[in-house]
This record gives sequence, structure tokens and C-alpha cells, in this order.
Amino acid sequence: MNNQKIRLFSLVIKILILIIINSLAFNRLMPDMSLNGYWLLTCLLNALLGAELITPFFVRPVDALTYSITAIIAFLPLHSVTAEKMLSFNAYFVAIWFFIFILCLSIFSILFNKSTNLSLAKMANSFRITLEYLGSPILIFTILLIYTGYAFHKDSSTEIIGIAFAWGLTIAIDPIKNLISAYNRILFTFKEKIVASEIGSIAAYQQPDIILVREEVLTSHSFASPIFINDSRGEQIIGITLDHVGREEGILLRCLFISHAKANTYSLYRGILQPDKAYLLNDNLVHKDYPILSSYSDMMGLIGQGSGIDSIQIEIISDESIHEGCLVEANIKDNQVLYQIIDGLTKKEIVEKKNTFGYVSARARKIGRWVVEDNKFQHIQWLPKINSPVRLRQIEDYIPKANAIGHFPGTNYTVEIEDINSLVTHNKAILGILGVGKSMLSIELVERMLTAGIKVICLDLTNQYEKELEIYYDKNAANISLEKIKAAGEKDREEINDNPEDGGSFPALSQAIFEDIKEFIESPTLNLKIYNPARLSGTKQISEPKSYNAGGKWHRSAGLYSLSPVEITEIISNACLDILSAEMTDKARVCLVYEEAHSLIPEWNSVVNEGDKTATAGTARAILQGRKYGLGCLLITQRTANVTKTILNQCNSIFAMRTFDNTGVDFISNYIGIEYANILSSLPERHAVYFGKSSSCENPVLIKLNDREIFKTIFRKQS
Repeated sequence: MNNQKIRLFSLVIKILILIIINSLAFNRLMPDMSLNGYWLLTCLLNALLGAELITPFFVRPVDALTYSITAIIAFLPLHSVTAEKMLSFNAYFVAIWFFIFILCLSIFSILFNKSTNLSLAKMANSFRITLEYLGSPILIFTILLIYTGYAFHKDSSTEIIGIAFAWGLTIAIDPIKNLISAYNRILFTFKEKIVASEIGSIAAYQQPDIILVREEVLTSHSFASPIFINDSRGEQIIGITLDHVGREEGILLRCLFISHAKANTYSLYRGILQPDKAYLLNDNLVHKDYPILSSYSDMMGLIGQGSGIDSIQIEIISDESIHEGCLVEANIKDNQVLYQIIDGLTKKEIVEKKNTFGYVSARARKIGRWVVEDNKFQHIQWLPKINSPVRLRQIEDYIPKANAIGHFPGTNYTVEIEDINSLVTHNKAILGILGVGKSMLSIELVERMLTAGIKVICLDLTNQYEKELEIYYDKNAANISLEKIKAAGEKDREEINDNPEDGGSFPALSQAIFEDIKEFIESPTLNLKIYNPARLSGTKQISEPKSYNAGGKWHRSAGLYSLSPVEITEIISNACLDILSAEMTDKARVCLVYEEAHSLIPEWNSVVNEGDKTATAGTARAILQGRKYGLGCLLITQRTANVTKTILNQCNSIFAMRTFDNTGVDFISNYIGIEYANILSSLPERHAVYFGKSSSCENPVLIKLNDREIFKTIFRKQS
């Protein structure tokens, strides 16, 4: 039986007692409806209703205001009775002024309890505390009862005794409620089902929400078993078991506070169970009253010290199924926010005196709250409370989706390319060692661009793109174009000119490439162009011609050298910029793909040829200026240190895969943070840390990339 039912039942019993006493003292079953009986009935009912139903626990200022006004209204007519009965006017005025005093305190407390004036607020709060005692219905209506009882019944000892008994049995002593409580406790002790078994005594509190229990009784319990803490100096607590942390006059068991015990279920425990003890509860019984306990079965740790807004430190309690990249869940202001584990280490902590225990701590970066309608994560501000639970997201079978570039390992949460135009115009880079899936990711990105109507020019030294993207590639047209370019590269190879820029086959080759790219960009049917710079050749004059005499004849000569892949790359990049610069746009039009970028746009200190340094600078200028014309790039490299940082620094979106060299890790950490950068060396194949304007996530995330064959099946079917 809950407390409300008990109070209602108690009220009914007390009313019956009043009727019985009334019949014995006044020789009538129902109260006298004259003035004499009216005052008595009013006082008793107001006291009972106030104590049992309206304010059974504490009195608020508004309640005290109501009681005082009721008492004043009831007391004012007694002025004439006081004169008629020749009662003491001093007692009358003391009582009436007491009620007025309570009224004034109530009004002041209500008006100034939230005042910005600190002194007024403190005074209002002190009045509120005073009213909890002086403003109770029992005190106010007892004063009224004594006065009216004496005024109307002082001549009858039988009536006075009856009124005293009624007051004592229903208001002062309150035996009815005590008898009901005792009955419930006795009944509880004879229940067949054992609902609690003692574990030990309370050893200490580790604020917030951690309780240390010194185990004194050998019991069998598993992680997250429900327990009851019977604290004699505080409220009764429902919690769960965590782990053992040391030994100090008994084994220390850590427990986590979940909730204060509900009165309707555990109000009897304090009298039956020993104080300051912990008890293991029956799972089935407690889960009915506390369904929230079921949600702790997948708890893997607690929010630890050192947690911040962007990342949290997790004290691992259950490390089953935990690995880098897995998702965990913590609560921030009633929002279930997902974090991604990115690092782990061991720690040691002192607990209760000289005990220490070691544990594993994990670092996790905030991802956000998953919004089903938008199919992406929403950023949630602030951080979880320390010692609040962290749950492991359950392993799910991934269902491939055409729009997803990848998914969080072990889950069905996907990461998408938020804006394909931003992916191109703001540039992107795929960085990682050989054999981890860089080219397959690049080819997937290219396929997405082609489907979106963006033209792609691949500078491919690996010859993979032609094979993987054959359905988008017109090989016959490409062969015809390449033959023209090769012919231009052979033309005038040994020709020298007074103007070095016009010497060699460089002018003809540049013009042929320009015309080929212009035709490609203007074509309504062609979307993919592939060049292998290593298979294109030409010569360039590097100095003014000089005359010399040999065999009696004068000759002219100048330095000619073969163009390198780096210089071919510059010719192609500049041609794209020249063609597109006729029209400014914020939409992506052409993407240049630099496969094996360390060989096509090398860092200045990675080459000895001055021509390559100049060419790399020229390519970088084309990319820097190309954004406003819809030109962007995708660079792929296994040697981050050897790629020009002028272009790398312009890449807004980064896919960082397994990397070992310190230069690469240091560079990548500027984008994804040192925490993610530190795990790059241990990333599995087809895993990457993705971050940038094009991502559907606002923060860096570790994802498992699509399988190439599965992607082709799903994406091409949808397209």
C-alpha cells in the first residue's frame, strides 16, 4: 500500500473515531450543527485534512498563508463570544496576533523568495523555514480548537475530556498511522521471497555518486547487480555494483548511485534492515520498480577526471568488445551523445586510506547525437557529469548505403559526403602508406563526382583508374587524343629558338594539351579524362642559343632537356585554370586527381631539379586560384613529407589512413588533432580518420571505408 492510500485510510479511520467520541461525549451520532458543534468540527477537520492530505510532509509559505487566513476568519467572530463568556481578552489577542504574524511571514516569504537583493532573499528563506514549524495546520488549528473548546464546552467535563481524547488520538499521538506502519513491517518480514541479502557496511563516499562498501559477507553477484544502501544519516539509496578496488579490513566493493529509494517499495527497509549496511537485491523485484536499471547492463565505464568539452576520459570497468574506433554513449543534459574511443592507457588510483587499484582509462572524442530524420550527427554542447555511466553501443551488422562513404566500426551509423561541391572546390587529400586502400577510396570519390556531373581529370601513374572506371571512360576517344598529344611532344624536339620559351617541343605539347582539355570540358558526353604524365614526353629549351665554331663551320646550340612528370603536371593544371578562368562560379566544374602526388607535386626539398621546383610552384598557383572558377584537386600520397605543403595546406578535407612517418603524423595532427593522429599507425586496412567541410560530421571521426565491390553494386544500381 503506497503512502497516499495509507494517509487516506488513516483519515477515514480518524473521522470514524471522531464520530464515536462525539456520540459518547455529546450523546449524539452526528456533530451539533449549532455554533457550539460548528467550531469544534471546523477545527478538527481542518487539522486532519491539512496534516493528512494537503501538507503531510512539510508546509510551504502558500500553505501557511491559507491556514492563517482560515484561522483569522474563523477566530474573528469569537470576539463577541469572548465578551459574552467573560474569557480572557489577552488570550484572544495573543492568538489573533499569532495568526496575523504567520500571515505576514507567509506574504513576505512569497514576495521575496527570489529577490535579487541578497538580504531580502536570505530573510525570506529564513521565514520559509520558520513557517515549516509555526505554520503547520496541527499547530494553528490546535490553538483554535483549544480556544473554542474552552469557550463552548468549559462547563462540561465530559465534553472537555471527549475533545481532548479526539485531539490526542487523531492529531497529537497519531497511533493509527503507526499501527498501519507496524503491520506492514511485520507482514514484510514474513514474505517467502528473500528480497535482500547483506553484503557489508558503508566504508566511504567518493563524490559524486560512488559508494565504497566493505564486504563482510561472502555473496555471489555480477557486474551491475542492484543493491540497497541503508544509510542512517541520509536517504535510502538504490545502486549497482561496479568492481572491487582494494582491501582494507575487508574487500572494498565500488557501487554506483542510481536513485533514491522509492517510498512505496522501500520505506519499510530502514526499520527492518540494519543501518549503514548494503544489501544485494532480488533482480526481478527491483527491476519492476526501477526499469532504468536495465539500461545499465551494457555500461562499460564511468566518466573520469580530465574530461572536457571535446573529449572524455573513461574509467573502464568492463572492457569486453572495446577497441579503437568503437562508439560509446554518455548523457549530456538528457541527450544521449556518442563518443568514439581513440586511445587507452593504464592508471592507478588511491581509494580509502592506503588502498590503490589499477584500471584502464580510455580517451574518446565527441561525435554528437544521432538524428534519424537527418541521417547524421548533431553537435551537443557541454560535457557529461563525472562518474556518470558510459555505455557501449551494441555491435550491429552494417547495412551498406549508397550515400555513405563509410561507417563507424561495429555500428550502422554512417558518414556521408555532405556536399560534393565543397569536396572538390575546397580540395581534399588521402594520406597513408602503401596497400591500405587509398586508391580504392580515391576511385570511389571520383565515381561520386562523375555521377554528380563534375568532370574529372586523373593524373595517374598507377593505371588503376582506367580499369576501375571503365564504364565512365571512352577509351577510343582517349587514345585518339593521346596520339595527338604524343605527336606534339615529338614535334620540334631538337628545335632551338632565340626565345628559350619557344624552343623545343614544349610550346606544341602545351598547346595540344590545352586543346584536348578544352574539348573535354566543353564536351556534353565526356566526363573522365586520364593522363599518365610519365608516358607523355617533350623537350624544353633552358637557355638562349650560343654560337660556336666546329670544323671551320659556325653552329648554334642551346640547352634542351626532357620534360619531367612534374612539369607535365604543371602544363595540365595551368591549362585547366586558363580554360575555366573565363567564368567565376562557386560550383565544382573540374577536379584534378594527383595519384602518387609525391611524384607529381613534390616538396621543394625533395627534388634537385630546379625545373621541378618551378613546375610544382606553378601547379600550386593553379590550385590556389582555381577554387573561384570551380577547379579543385584530390591528391593521394603515401609520403606526406614529400608532397608540397603549399597544396596540402589548402586541402580542407582529409582522409588519414595508416601512417608511420613522424612528418606525416605531425602534419595530419594539425587537422584531426594529436589524439587521432596518435592512432594512425595502428589503423587497419580500409579505415580512415575523416575530417573536413565535406563530411556530414562536424568533428574528426574514425570510419571503416566501403568495400569497393559492394559499393559498386549498390551505388551504380541507385545511379
